Amino acid sequence: MTELRFIEETHEYFLGLEKLPSVTRILQDVGFVNTDFFTEEAAIRGTAVHMATQYLDEGCLDWDTVAEEYLGYVDAYRKFKRDSGFKPIISEGMDYHRTMKYAGQFDLVGELNRRHVIIDKKTGIEQYWWKYQLAGYAEFPIVKSNFPGAVRHSLSLRKDGTYRLSEPYLDPMDWGVFQAALVVYRAKGMK
Repeated sequence: MTELRFIEETHEYFLGLEKLPSVTRILQDVGFVNTDFFTEEAAIRGTAVHMATQYLDEGCLDWDTVAEEYLGYVDAYRKFKRDSGFKPIISEGMDYHRTMKYAGQFDLVGELNRRHVIIDKKTGIEQYWWKYQLAGYAEFPIVKSNFPGAVRHSLSLRKDGTYRLSEPYLDPMDWGVFQAALVVYRAKGMK
């Protein structure tokens, strides 16, 4: 079986020699994502916070290595876990959809209130398209096969150490919207 590869520098996924679009790229290229928020500073912050929270989940975070400007975001995640009892099962999981040929990296699958959930951690202002992003991730085989019916949430982590878990994204049409975005993406000949 061909292995999925991710090229960090270009943020591209490959299955063998075939390039697969990412969930976020699809939504971005068809106009759902306002790229004004995609600054270099936001990308660096997102990467740093994701890495630190992953280490926190793995029990090996050295708080002294977290840059001061990101401490609040990481502490917000720690508080979320403590307050909610959230138990991560998969952190930073990468997969691809076998028939629709798109790929991506989801942030978290875990258990919350005795239910399986898929959560995307965010450090910015809540956006309407996050529910479509999570709908794409929820259809990955690793999620759908092992955690059927996982409830989708976004988790906004804030600099001041607070957090906000979104209401569950329950609309079954979110998957249809993501599929439509993928069809438009391919019809426009985007790579």
